Amino acid sequence: MRGLRLTSSPRRARLIFPVLKALGRGIGWFFHLSGEGLENLSALDPPFLILANHASNLDPVFVNLFAPSLIRFVASDSLIRTPLSHMLFALMDVIPITKQVADTGTLRGIFQARRDRRIISLFPEGHATWDGTTLPLTPGTARLVQALRVPVITATIRGAFLAAGRWRRRAVRGPVSVRFHTPLSPDHLTPLPPPAVEDLLASRLAHDEWEAQKQDPLPLLGPRAEYLERTLFLCPSCLSHGTLRSSLHTLSCTVCGLAVQVDPFGFLHGPIPFTTMKEWNTWQRGTYPSLLSSLPEHSPILSAPASLLTGPLRTRPRLLTSGTLSLHRTHLRLTTPSGNHALPLDRIRGLNIQKHERLEFLLGPTLHRIAFHDPRTSAYLWYFSLHLLKEHP
Repeated sequence: MRGLRLTSSPRRARLIFPVLKALGRGIGWFFHLSGEGLENLSALDPPFLILANHASNLDPVFVNLFAPSLIRFVASDSLIRTPLSHMLFALMDVIPITKQVADTGTLRGIFQARRDRRIISLFPEGHATWDGTTLPLTPGTARLVQALRVPVITATIRGAFLAAGRWRRRAVRGPVSVRFHTPLSPDHLTPLPPPAVEDLLASRLAHDEWEAQKQDPLPLLGPRAEYLERTLFLCPSCLSHGTLRSSLHTLSCTVCGLAVQVDPFGFLHGPIPFTTMKEWNTWQRGTYPSLLSSLPEHSPILSAPASLLTGPLRTRPRLLTSGTLSLHRTHLRLTTPSGNHALPLDRIRGLNIQKHERLEFLLGPTLHRIAFHDPRTSAYLWYFSLHLLKEHP
């Protein structure tokens, strides 16, 4: 497969939609999926745009189960780099986007969907939340909305973060709901300055999973703490990073022995000053930068077994080598039996985290993917560390 060209077909979409919807109902049943404001969807004829908060990798399924026809979702091209996934997402009429890189092909796909009178949907945060709260919208969202000149429906997804958030390796059963708000007309949006449009959209998409749980607690069925260390990487007791390990309903530190329990509603209990992942994440993001700057100048900051895959942009990367990946102040280094591979931080662009907690970035025109061998490794910690070092070398 040389590239990732997905060709839209309205006729194919009409044929495949009932099949995909039938398959999706099993997922809806698993999560006790419910919808609110469905009259707002039925009141519109395509083309129109759905913007939703991004709580999990299953969000497109949740949204599409309530749609009257197959939605053309804008999705990361990393999801469609294998022949099988390419075929699947071609059937689903996905519009691929390369994250963190200017991508005119995505804009062409979006405007073609409008001409085809399709429903278009995207998650304007750019990636799923790490702690259950809506992230800032990506730059350009307001201008895109105004340029499309179609009605806009905003939707808020509740419950998906706790049951199937990006930190989980496997989803657990828990209620999920999608609320569709009243439509915004292009006549209302077009005259506004872009900052006003962005503020309006952000206010409609704002969601705090923890506030929702406090007001109306919804229980989880299954392991509640498993893989929580993918998001919570800094121990509040001994300030060590990357030393937290989860098991069933408990998150523990392998250095100081701190143990935190997660209750059936996702709240934290233990000798810590936090009760939610949001509070913990806010604290670690504020504390870790000073810890990073105080580490010895020439010692590795992070280290983990990993594989390096490379290839042209928008193709499936191929395994180059495997070894021990270490992060230094000026470069990433992969140490292998045959030698070392150094990747200068100042040449890295388009850094992002893809499904299965893989780091991806570009060095020149070449796509690089870091696949960690231990699924409990926090790609979020590596991502945050890399950003800090690139901003303050």
